[in-house]
Amino acid sequence: MHRRWYSSWWVRTIISVDKYKSQLIELVRRIRSEGAIPVLQTPNTVLLERATGRERIGEYVEGIRAVAAAEGTILVDHWQHWTAQGQKNILELHKWLNDELHPNGRGHDQMAKTLFSALNILDPAVFTGKDHELDHM
Repeated sequence: MHRRWYSSWWVRTIISVDKYKSQLIELVRRIRSEGAIPVLQTPNTVLLERATGRERIGEYVEGIRAVAAAEGTILVDHWQHWTAQGQKNILELHKWLNDELHPNGRGHDQMAKTLFSALNILDPAVFTGKDHELDHM
């Protein structure tokens, strides 16, 4: 019962992709007006077959990409990185998630490396740039 309420609430309150993009553009421009550098990030992929209410997430990912291209911002495309990994080895991708949505320690490690790479600060010689066996996560 609770999940049904949540799902119907989610559907009623979701904003359109166009509204999302216009708000994201406004945010990027506000950040720049303060003299800062905006960095847009896509979310990690989710297991859509189990992620109720997230069926349209790909549309919002495309919206983020479109705004980044139109506004010339740095884009950290976690979605692309995770999708590529899933195409290579879906079982490994499952090891990056706590559940159908949320990254675990391994997933956050991948997200950090993707971020560092997009910012051109990934150094494979230091701890944060190396691949680690994260059995405890």
